[in-house]
Amino acid sequence: MNLAIKHPIYESMSADWSFFQMAYEGGREWASWRSDYGSQGRSRSDQNLWQHLRESSDDYQLRVDRSIYPNYCRTVVDVYRDFIFGSDTTIGRELELPDIDLFLADVDQKDSSIDDFMKRAAIYAQIYGHAAIFVDAPQADQAIFTLRDQQQLELRPYFSLYTAPDIVDWSQDRFGSLEWVRCQEISYRSKDPFQEESEKRTAYRTWTREAWYIHDQDGQLVAEGEHQLGEVPMVLVYFQKHPTKEFVGLSALNDIAPLNRMLANTVSYIDEFISRQAFPFLAAADDMSDGQEEEMVISAANLFQYPAEAQPPTYVSPPTDPASFMKDYADDYLVKEIMRSASLDYFVNAAQSGLAKKMDFHRLNNVLTSFSRNLEKAETDIFRLWAKWQEIQEPEIVVDYPDDYEIEGIETVLKNAELIRKVYGDQSPAFVSQYLNQVANRLDPKMTEEEQQQVGDQLDDNAEDNLQALATLEAQRERFDV
Repeated sequence: MNLAIKHPIYESMSADWSFFQMAYEGGREWASWRSDYGSQGRSRSDQNLWQHLRESSDDYQLRVDRSIYPNYCRTVVDVYRDFIFGSDTTIGRELELPDIDLFLADVDQKDSSIDDFMKRAAIYAQIYGHAAIFVDAPQADQAIFTLRDQQQLELRPYFSLYTAPDIVDWSQDRFGSLEWVRCQEISYRSKDPFQEESEKRTAYRTWTREAWYIHDQDGQLVAEGEHQLGEVPMVLVYFQKHPTKEFVGLSALNDIAPLNRMLANTVSYIDEFISRQAFPFLAAADDMSDGQEEEMVISAANLFQYPAEAQPPTYVSPPTDPASFMKDYADDYLVKEIMRSASLDYFVNAAQSGLAKKMDFHRLNNVLTSFSRNLEKAETDIFRLWAKWQEIQEPEIVVDYPDDYEIEGIETVLKNAELIRKVYGDQSPAFVSQYLNQVANRLDPKMTEEEQQQVGDQLDDNAEDNLQALATLEAQRERFDV
Protein backbone atom coordinates (compact mmCIF):
# COMPACT_ATOMS: atom_id res chain seq x y z
CA MET A 1 0.00 0.00 0.00
CA ASN A 2 1.60 3.25 -1.18
CA LEU A 3 -0.05 6.04 0.79
CA ALA A 4 2.51 8.57 -0.40
CA ILE A 5 0.79 8.81 -3.79
CA LYS A 6 -0.45 12.35 -4.37
CA HIS A 7 -3.53 13.55 -6.21
CA PRO A 8 -2.71 14.85 -9.74
CA ILE A 9 -3.97 18.32 -8.84
CA TYR A 10 -1.77 18.24 -5.72
CA GLU A 11 1.25 17.36 -7.89
CA SER A 12 0.50 20.28 -10.21
CA MET A 13 0.11 22.79 -7.36
CA SER A 14 2.71 21.72 -4.77
CA ALA A 15 5.62 23.75 -6.18
CA ASP A 16 3.47 26.89 -6.32
CA TRP A 17 2.31 26.31 -2.74
CA SER A 18 5.93 26.09 -1.61
CA PHE A 19 6.71 29.29 -3.50
CA PHE A 20 3.75 31.15 -1.95
CA GLN A 21 4.64 29.93 1.53
CA MET A 22 8.22 31.17 1.21
CA ALA A 23 7.00 34.46 -0.30
CA TYR A 24 4.85 35.03 2.79
CA GLU A 25 7.41 33.91 5.37
CA GLY A 26 10.40 35.71 3.85
CA GLY A 27 13.49 35.85 6.04
CA ARG A 28 17.04 34.76 5.31
CA GLU A 29 15.98 31.51 3.69
CA TRP A 30 14.04 33.27 0.95
CA ALA A 31 17.07 34.10 -1.22
CA SER A 32 18.41 30.53 -1.26
CA TRP A 33 15.03 28.86 -1.82
CA ARG A 34 14.74 26.52 -4.80
CA SER A 35 11.84 24.44 -6.07
CA ASP A 36 12.10 21.43 -8.36
CA TYR A 37 9.52 21.51 -11.13
CA GLY A 38 10.60 18.18 -12.59
CA SER A 39 7.49 16.42 -11.25
CA GLN A 40 5.41 18.70 -13.47
CA GLY A 41 7.15 17.67 -16.64
CA ARG A 42 9.66 20.50 -16.54
CA SER A 43 13.21 19.48 -15.76
CA ARG A 44 14.33 22.80 -14.34
CA SER A 45 14.74 24.33 -10.95
CA ASP A 46 13.10 27.56 -9.92
CA GLN A 47 14.94 29.88 -7.57
CA ASN A 48 14.10 33.18 -5.95
CA LEU A 49 17.30 35.12 -6.53
CA TRP A 50 18.39 34.97 -10.15
CA GLN A 51 22.00 34.66 -11.27
CA HIS A 52 22.70 37.06 -14.15
CA LEU A 53 24.69 36.03 -17.21
CA ARG A 54 27.97 37.76 -16.31
CA GLU A 55 28.03 36.59 -12.71
CA SER A 56 30.29 33.83 -11.43
CA SER A 57 29.04 31.28 -8.96
CA ASP A 58 31.15 32.80 -6.16
CA ASP A 59 29.89 36.31 -6.89
CA TYR A 60 26.32 35.03 -7.02
CA GLN A 61 26.68 33.38 -3.63
CA LEU A 62 28.04 36.60 -2.15
CA ARG A 63 25.01 38.44 -3.50
CA VAL A 64 22.68 35.78 -2.05
CA ASP A 65 24.31 36.20 1.36
CA ARG A 66 23.89 39.98 1.17
CA SER A 67 20.35 40.05 -0.22
CA ILE A 68 17.22 41.32 1.50
CA TYR A 69 13.58 40.59 0.78
CA PRO A 70 11.10 43.51 0.88
CA ASN A 71 8.09 41.43 1.94
CA TYR A 72 4.92 42.86 0.43
CA CYS A 73 3.24 39.44 0.36
CA ARG A 74 2.98 39.25 4.13
CA THR A 75 1.76 42.85 4.22
CA VAL A 76 -1.09 42.08 1.81
CA VAL A 77 -2.15 38.90 3.63
CA ASP A 78 -2.01 40.57 7.04
CA VAL A 79 -3.91 43.65 5.82
CA TYR A 80 -6.77 41.48 4.53
CA ARG A 81 -6.83 39.54 7.81
CA ASP A 82 -6.83 42.72 9.87
CA PHE A 83 -9.69 44.21 7.88
CA ILE A 84 -11.87 41.16 8.52
CA PHE A 85 -10.85 40.50 12.14
CA GLY A 86 -9.94 44.05 13.14
CA SER A 87 -11.01 45.81 16.31
CA ASP A 88 -13.61 47.86 14.42
CA THR A 89 -15.42 44.82 12.96
CA THR A 90 -17.84 42.54 14.71
CA ILE A 91 -18.49 38.89 13.84
CA GLY A 92 -21.90 37.84 15.03
CA ARG A 93 -22.46 34.32 16.37
CA GLU A 94 -25.80 33.00 17.61
CA LEU A 95 -25.14 29.40 18.59
CA GLU A 96 -27.71 27.47 20.61
CA LEU A 97 -25.33 24.63 21.46
CA PRO A 98 -24.35 22.95 24.77
CA ASP A 99 -21.38 24.47 26.61
CA ILE A 100 -20.71 26.67 23.61
CA ASP A 101 -19.04 29.48 25.59
CA LEU A 102 -16.45 27.07 27.00
CA PHE A 103 -15.83 25.66 23.55
CA LEU A 104 -15.44 29.07 21.86
CA ALA A 105 -12.60 29.82 24.28
CA ASP A 106 -10.70 26.68 23.18
CA VAL A 107 -11.82 25.23 19.86
CA ASP A 108 -8.75 23.12 19.00
CA GLN A 109 -7.58 21.81 22.40
CA LYS A 110 -4.63 24.17 22.07
CA ASP A 111 -6.22 27.13 23.89
CA SER A 112 -7.15 28.88 20.64
CA SER A 113 -10.30 30.98 20.72
CA ILE A 114 -12.61 30.82 17.73
CA ASP A 115 -11.37 34.22 16.50
CA ASP A 116 -7.70 33.25 16.78
CA PHE A 117 -8.40 29.95 15.06
CA MET A 118 -10.25 31.57 12.15
CA LYS A 119 -7.50 34.20 11.81
CA ARG A 120 -4.98 31.42 11.19
CA ALA A 121 -7.39 29.74 8.77
CA ALA A 122 -7.71 33.06 6.92
CA ILE A 123 -3.92 33.36 6.61
CA TYR A 124 -3.54 29.81 5.27
CA ALA A 125 -6.43 30.30 2.85
CA GLN A 126 -4.80 33.42 1.43
CA ILE A 127 -1.36 31.84 1.09
CA TYR A 128 -2.43 28.58 -0.56
CA GLY A 129 -5.89 29.45 -1.88
CA HIS A 130 -7.63 27.19 0.63
CA ALA A 131 -7.22 25.61 4.04
CA ALA A 132 -8.97 22.59 5.59
CA ILE A 133 -10.70 22.37 8.94
CA PHE A 134 -11.49 18.91 10.31
CA VAL A 135 -14.07 18.45 13.04
CA ASP A 136 -12.98 15.46 15.12
CA ALA A 137 -13.97 13.96 18.45
CA PRO A 138 -11.55 12.53 21.03
CA GLN A 139 -11.63 8.81 21.63
CA ALA A 140 -12.97 7.69 25.01
CA ASP A 141 -11.54 4.91 27.16
CA GLN A 142 -15.04 3.90 28.19
CA ALA A 143 -18.38 3.52 26.47
CA ILE A 144 -20.29 6.70 25.64
CA PHE A 145 -24.04 6.19 25.49
CA THR A 146 -25.56 9.66 25.78
CA LEU A 147 -24.69 13.29 25.13
CA ARG A 148 -24.62 13.78 28.92
CA ASP A 149 -21.93 11.10 29.20
CA GLN A 150 -19.89 12.94 26.59
CA GLN A 151 -20.28 16.28 28.34
CA GLN A 152 -19.38 14.89 31.76
CA LEU A 153 -16.16 13.42 30.37
CA GLU A 154 -15.48 16.69 28.52
CA LEU A 155 -15.15 14.80 25.25
CA ARG A 156 -16.64 17.51 23.10
CA PRO A 157 -15.58 17.64 19.43
CA TYR A 158 -12.79 19.99 18.40
CA PHE A 159 -11.40 21.68 15.27
CA SER A 160 -8.10 20.83 13.54
CA LEU A 161 -6.56 23.15 10.96
CA TYR A 162 -4.59 21.81 7.98
CA THR A 163 -2.81 23.64 5.17
CA ALA A 164 -3.27 22.80 1.51
CA PRO A 165 0.03 20.83 1.31
CA ASP A 166 -1.22 18.64 4.17
CA ILE A 167 -4.18 17.33 2.09
CA VAL A 168 -2.40 14.95 -0.26
CA ASP A 169 -5.21 12.92 -1.86
CA TRP A 170 -8.97 12.92 -2.13
CA SER A 171 -11.93 11.71 -4.17
CA GLN A 172 -15.21 13.43 -5.04
CA ASP A 173 -18.46 12.15 -6.48
CA ARG A 174 -19.93 13.63 -9.63
CA PHE A 175 -21.67 16.33 -7.62
CA GLY A 176 -18.42 17.48 -5.98
CA SER A 177 -19.06 15.97 -2.54
CA LEU A 178 -16.11 14.31 -0.84
CA GLU A 179 -16.04 10.52 -0.80
CA TRP A 180 -12.77 10.37 1.15
CA VAL A 181 -9.73 12.50 1.91
CA ARG A 182 -6.19 11.73 3.09
CA CYS A 183 -3.92 13.99 5.16
CA GLN A 184 -0.20 13.81 5.66
CA GLU A 185 0.95 14.58 9.21
CA ILE A 186 4.65 15.20 9.80
CA SER A 187 6.02 15.48 13.32
CA TYR A 188 9.43 15.66 14.96
CA ARG A 189 9.47 13.93 18.32
CA SER A 190 11.95 12.38 20.65
CA LYS A 191 11.11 10.41 23.79
CA ASP A 192 14.66 10.95 25.04
CA PRO A 193 15.26 14.65 25.92
CA PHE A 194 19.02 14.10 25.49
CA GLN A 195 18.80 12.57 22.04
CA GLU A 196 20.85 14.60 19.56
CA GLU A 197 18.25 14.67 16.78
CA SER A 198 14.48 14.42 16.81
CA GLU A 199 13.01 11.66 14.76
CA LYS A 200 10.91 12.69 11.78
CA ARG A 201 7.67 10.76 11.65
CA THR A 202 5.08 10.75 8.90
CA ALA A 203 1.55 9.49 9.42
CA TYR A 204 -1.40 9.35 7.05
CA ARG A 205 -4.91 10.00 8.33
CA THR A 206 -7.73 8.94 6.01
CA TRP A 207 -11.37 9.96 6.46
CA THR A 208 -14.32 8.41 4.64
CA ARG A 209 -18.03 9.03 5.07
CA GLU A 210 -18.26 6.24 7.65
CA ALA A 211 -14.80 5.66 9.15
CA TRP A 212 -11.28 6.93 9.77
CA TYR A 213 -7.86 5.24 9.54
CA ILE A 214 -4.31 6.14 10.62
CA HIS A 215 -1.31 4.53 8.89
CA ASP A 216 2.37 5.03 9.57
CA GLN A 217 4.92 5.93 6.89
CA ASP A 218 5.42 2.24 6.10
CA GLY A 219 1.73 1.79 5.37
CA GLN A 220 0.99 -0.15 8.54
CA LEU A 221 -2.43 0.43 10.08
CA VAL A 222 -2.01 2.10 13.49
CA ALA A 223 -5.60 2.92 14.45
CA GLU A 224 -9.08 2.96 12.98
CA GLY A 225 -12.64 3.73 13.96
CA GLU A 226 -16.14 4.40 12.72
CA HIS A 227 -18.39 7.45 12.88
CA GLN A 228 -22.06 8.07 12.17
CA LEU A 229 -21.78 11.41 10.37
CA GLY A 230 -22.49 10.11 6.88
CA GLU A 231 -20.02 12.61 5.42
CA VAL A 232 -16.33 13.44 5.55
CA PRO A 233 -15.97 15.83 8.54
CA MET A 234 -13.86 18.36 6.67
CA VAL A 235 -14.67 21.89 5.56
CA LEU A 236 -12.59 23.88 3.08
CA VAL A 237 -11.94 27.55 3.70
CA TYR A 238 -11.40 29.32 0.40
CA PHE A 239 -9.82 32.65 -0.35
CA GLN A 240 -11.19 32.18 -3.83
CA LYS A 241 -12.18 28.98 -5.61
CA HIS A 242 -9.85 28.02 -8.44
CA PRO A 243 -11.49 28.83 -11.78
CA THR A 244 -10.32 25.66 -13.56
CA LYS A 245 -9.39 23.09 -10.90
CA GLU A 246 -11.82 21.28 -8.62
CA PHE A 247 -11.36 21.21 -4.85
CA VAL A 248 -8.43 23.65 -4.59
CA GLY A 249 -8.45 27.42 -4.22
CA LEU A 250 -6.66 30.33 -5.89
CA SER A 251 -4.01 31.98 -3.75
CA ALA A 252 -4.16 35.68 -2.95
CA LEU A 253 -0.43 35.70 -3.81
CA ASN A 254 -0.88 34.13 -7.23
CA ASP A 255 0.10 37.35 -9.08
CA ILE A 256 1.68 39.21 -6.18
CA ALA A 257 4.44 36.74 -5.23
CA PRO A 258 6.13 36.78 -8.69
CA LEU A 259 6.07 40.60 -8.68
CA ASN A 260 7.53 40.64 -5.18
CA ARG A 261 10.30 38.30 -6.32
CA MET A 262 11.06 40.59 -9.26
CA LEU A 263 11.20 43.54 -6.87
CA ALA A 264 13.62 41.69 -4.58
CA ASN A 265 15.87 40.85 -7.53
CA THR A 266 15.85 44.46 -8.70
CA VAL A 267 16.80 45.63 -5.21
CA SER A 268 19.60 43.03 -5.19
CA TYR A 269 20.91 44.32 -8.54
CA ILE A 270 20.93 47.87 -7.17
CA ASP A 271 22.85 46.69 -4.12
CA GLU A 272 25.32 44.90 -6.41
CA PHE A 273 25.81 48.08 -8.43
CA ILE A 274 26.43 50.12 -5.28
CA SER A 275 28.90 47.66 -3.79
CA ARG A 276 30.95 47.28 -6.98
CA GLN A 277 30.62 50.46 -9.04
CA ALA A 278 29.25 53.31 -6.98
CA PHE A 279 32.63 54.31 -5.49
CA PRO A 280 34.98 56.42 -7.65
CA PHE A 281 38.38 54.96 -8.48
CA LEU A 282 41.72 56.71 -9.17
CA ALA A 283 43.02 56.62 -12.73
CA ALA A 284 46.71 57.36 -13.27
CA ALA A 285 49.19 56.82 -16.11
CA ASP A 286 50.94 53.45 -15.97
CA ASP A 287 54.45 55.00 -15.95
CA MET A 288 53.95 57.17 -12.87
CA SER A 289 55.30 54.52 -10.58
CA ASP A 290 58.47 53.94 -12.57
CA GLY A 291 61.49 53.67 -10.35
CA GLN A 292 59.47 52.97 -7.23
CA GLU A 293 60.52 49.75 -5.60
CA GLU A 294 57.63 49.36 -3.18
CA GLU A 295 54.00 48.92 -4.03
CA MET A 296 52.11 52.19 -3.66
CA VAL A 297 49.31 52.49 -1.15
CA ILE A 298 46.96 55.30 -2.07
CA SER A 299 44.82 56.70 0.73
CA ALA A 300 43.83 59.95 2.40
CA ALA A 301 46.94 59.69 4.63
CA ASN A 302 49.49 59.13 1.86
CA LEU A 303 51.22 61.42 -0.63
CA PHE A 304 51.07 60.39 -4.27
CA GLN A 305 53.92 61.82 -6.40
CA TYR A 306 53.74 62.14 -10.16
CA PRO A 307 56.09 63.76 -12.74
CA ALA A 308 55.70 67.49 -13.17
CA GLU A 309 55.11 67.16 -16.90
CA ALA A 310 52.44 64.47 -16.51
CA GLN A 311 48.70 64.92 -16.18
CA PRO A 312 47.57 64.57 -12.55
CA PRO A 313 45.59 61.42 -11.71
CA THR A 314 41.82 61.82 -11.64
CA TYR A 315 38.94 60.03 -9.98
CA VAL A 316 36.56 58.31 -12.35
CA SER A 317 32.96 57.82 -11.26
CA PRO A 318 30.91 55.09 -12.92
CA PRO A 319 27.62 56.21 -14.49
CA THR A 320 24.62 56.13 -12.18
CA ASP A 321 22.04 55.75 -14.96
CA PRO A 322 21.63 51.95 -14.53
CA ALA A 323 20.97 52.25 -10.80
CA SER A 324 18.57 55.16 -11.30
CA PHE A 325 16.71 53.21 -13.94
CA MET A 326 16.38 50.16 -11.70
CA LYS A 327 15.20 52.28 -8.76
CA ASP A 328 12.54 53.97 -10.89
CA TYR A 329 11.50 50.58 -12.24
CA ALA A 330 11.08 49.27 -8.71
CA ASP A 331 9.24 52.32 -7.34
CA ASP A 332 7.15 53.37 -10.33
CA TYR A 333 6.17 49.97 -11.65
CA LEU A 334 6.79 46.97 -9.41
CA VAL A 335 5.57 48.41 -6.09
CA LYS A 336 2.53 50.00 -7.72
CA GLU A 337 1.73 46.83 -9.63
CA ILE A 338 1.91 44.79 -6.43
CA MET A 339 -0.50 47.15 -4.73
CA ARG A 340 -2.80 47.21 -7.77
CA SER A 341 -2.87 43.39 -7.87
CA ALA A 342 -3.84 43.42 -4.19
CA SER A 343 -6.52 46.11 -4.76
CA LEU A 344 -4.55 48.31 -2.36
CA ASP A 345 -3.29 50.79 -4.94
CA TYR A 346 -5.04 53.76 -3.32
CA PHE A 347 -2.33 53.56 -0.62
CA VAL A 348 0.36 54.58 -3.14
CA ASN A 349 -1.72 56.79 -5.45
CA ALA A 350 -2.05 59.86 -3.28
CA ALA A 351 -2.79 62.12 -6.25
CA GLN A 352 -5.89 60.19 -7.34
CA SER A 353 -9.17 61.95 -7.92
CA GLY A 354 -12.11 61.31 -5.62
CA LEU A 355 -13.80 59.12 -8.24
CA ALA A 356 -10.64 57.04 -8.79
CA LYS A 357 -10.23 56.49 -5.06
CA LYS A 358 -13.86 55.47 -4.77
CA MET A 359 -13.32 52.88 -7.50
CA ASP A 360 -10.28 51.53 -5.63
CA PHE A 361 -12.30 51.38 -2.39
CA HIS A 362 -15.02 49.50 -4.23
CA ARG A 363 -12.60 46.93 -5.65
CA LEU A 364 -10.98 46.29 -2.28
CA ASN A 365 -14.34 46.09 -0.55
CA ASN A 366 -15.47 43.46 -3.08
CA VAL A 367 -12.38 41.34 -2.41
CA LEU A 368 -12.84 41.56 1.36
CA THR A 369 -16.58 40.88 1.18
CA SER A 370 -16.09 37.81 -1.03
CA PHE A 371 -13.44 36.40 1.32
CA SER A 372 -15.58 37.25 4.33
CA ARG A 373 -18.50 35.27 2.93
CA ASN A 374 -16.25 32.26 2.36
CA LEU A 375 -15.12 32.44 5.99
CA GLU A 376 -18.71 32.81 7.15
CA LYS A 377 -19.83 29.74 5.20
CA ALA A 378 -16.89 27.66 6.43
CA GLU A 379 -17.46 28.61 10.06
CA THR A 380 -21.18 27.82 9.76
CA ASP A 381 -20.36 24.39 8.32
CA ILE A 382 -17.83 23.47 11.02
CA PHE A 383 -20.33 24.34 13.77
CA ARG A 384 -22.92 22.23 11.96
CA LEU A 385 -20.48 19.29 12.02
CA TRP A 386 -19.67 20.02 15.67
CA ALA A 387 -23.37 19.69 16.50
CA LYS A 388 -23.71 16.60 14.31
CA TRP A 389 -20.95 14.82 16.23
CA GLN A 390 -23.09 15.31 19.35
CA GLU A 391 -26.29 14.18 17.61
CA ILE A 392 -27.96 17.56 18.13
CA GLN A 393 -31.04 17.76 15.92
CA GLU A 394 -31.72 20.99 13.99
CA PRO A 395 -29.20 23.17 15.85
CA GLU A 396 -29.60 26.94 15.69
CA ILE A 397 -26.40 28.20 14.10
CA VAL A 398 -26.06 31.76 12.82
CA VAL A 399 -22.62 33.12 11.91
CA ASP A 400 -22.56 36.62 10.48
CA TYR A 401 -19.40 38.22 9.09
CA PRO A 402 -19.60 41.86 7.94
CA ASP A 403 -20.99 42.43 4.44
CA ASP A 404 -19.34 45.82 4.01
CA TYR A 405 -15.98 46.95 5.33
CA GLU A 406 -16.55 50.70 4.93
CA ILE A 407 -13.03 51.49 3.81
CA GLU A 408 -13.80 55.21 3.36
CA GLY A 409 -12.66 57.58 6.07
CA ILE A 410 -14.93 58.74 8.87
CA GLU A 411 -15.28 62.19 7.27
CA THR A 412 -16.66 60.63 4.10
CA VAL A 413 -19.04 58.44 6.09
CA LEU A 414 -20.41 61.45 7.97
CA LYS A 415 -20.87 63.38 4.72
CA ASN A 416 -22.76 60.43 3.29
CA ALA A 417 -24.91 60.35 6.43
CA GLU A 418 -25.84 63.99 5.95
CA LEU A 419 -26.67 63.35 2.29
CA ILE A 420 -28.85 60.37 3.23
CA ARG A 421 -30.65 62.53 5.79
CA LYS A 422 -31.44 65.14 3.11
CA VAL A 423 -32.61 62.57 0.54
CA TYR A 424 -34.48 60.10 2.74
CA GLY A 425 -35.25 62.12 5.85
CA ASP A 426 -38.85 62.93 4.91
CA GLN A 427 -39.49 59.69 3.07
CA SER A 428 -38.17 57.12 5.53
CA PRO A 429 -36.94 58.38 8.92
CA ALA A 430 -36.58 54.76 10.05
CA PHE A 431 -34.03 54.07 7.26
CA VAL A 432 -32.03 57.16 8.21
CA SER A 433 -32.06 56.11 11.86
CA GLN A 434 -30.81 52.62 10.94
CA TYR A 435 -27.97 54.04 8.82
CA LEU A 436 -26.92 56.47 11.53
CA ASN A 437 -26.92 53.63 14.03
CA GLN A 438 -24.43 51.76 11.83
CA VAL A 439 -22.26 54.88 11.69
CA ALA A 440 -22.40 55.16 15.47
CA ASN A 441 -21.20 51.58 15.87
CA ARG A 442 -18.28 52.33 13.58
CA LEU A 443 -17.33 55.46 15.51
CA ASP A 444 -17.15 53.43 18.69
CA PRO A 445 -16.96 49.69 17.93
CA LYS A 446 -16.19 48.88 21.58
CA MET A 447 -19.59 50.01 22.87
CA THR A 448 -21.30 47.52 25.14
CA GLU A 449 -24.66 46.07 24.17
CA GLU A 450 -26.35 48.43 26.63
CA GLU A 451 -24.60 51.46 25.11
CA GLN A 452 -25.50 50.34 21.60
CA GLN A 453 -29.12 49.94 22.66
CA GLN A 454 -29.12 53.40 24.23
CA VAL A 455 -27.66 55.05 21.11
CA GLY A 456 -30.13 53.18 18.92
CA ASP A 457 -33.07 54.29 21.06
CA GLN A 458 -31.91 57.91 20.95
CA LEU A 459 -31.58 57.80 17.16
CA ASP A 460 -35.04 56.25 16.86
CA ASP A 461 -36.51 58.93 19.12
CA ASN A 462 -34.91 61.61 16.97
CA ALA A 463 -35.83 59.97 13.66
CA GLU A 464 -38.31 62.72 12.79
CA ASP A 465 -35.67 65.37 13.42
CA ASN A 466 -32.54 64.04 11.76
CA LEU A 467 -30.57 67.23 12.31
CA GLN A 468 -30.68 66.39 16.01
CA ALA A 469 -29.63 62.82 15.20
CA LEU A 470 -26.61 64.08 13.28
CA ALA A 471 -25.76 66.42 16.12
CA THR A 472 -25.78 63.38 18.43
CA LEU A 473 -23.29 61.64 16.13
CA GLU A 474 -21.06 64.70 15.89
CA ALA A 475 -20.95 64.92 19.67
CA GLN A 476 -20.02 61.24 19.85
CA ARG A 477 -17.32 61.82 17.24
CA GLU A 478 -15.77 64.60 19.33
CA ARG A 479 -15.98 62.40 22.41
CA PHE A 480 -13.88 59.65 20.86
CA ASP A 481 -11.66 62.04 18.89
CA VAL A 482 -11.97 60.31 15.46
